[in-house]
Amino acid sequence: MGTPAARVGDMTMSGDPITGPGVPTVLIGGQPASVSG
Repeated sequence: MGTPAARVGDMTMSGDPITGPGVPTVLIGGQPASVSG
């Protein structure tokens, strides 16, 4: 089993949305993957 992944638009633990642009070539459920750092 892999590690959890976050998508642009997902909510954080504090209730704020993750903002993009993310990685447009990596889609998770049709939405771009977010990146950290």
